[in-house]
Amino acid sequence: MEIYWERAEIQCPGCREVLVLRASLLEIWCPWCEEPYEVREVPHRTDPRRTVLTLARRMRGDR
Repeated sequence: MEIYWERAEIQCPGCREVLVLRASLLEIWCPWCEEPYEVREVPHRTDPRRTVLTLARRMRGDR
């Protein structure tokens, strides 16, 4: 993953709490819903030159 950002705020897809991401993070643990999430960059829907950060649920024990 090429990183062009330093800090981002994103809502947890499980509980909607705001999580703070740092550029070096490839996964994050939500302390409110107690679920692990993988940080992914995906193309923007309307402008493919831009990327959007998303969180994908990671299975426990998945590495």
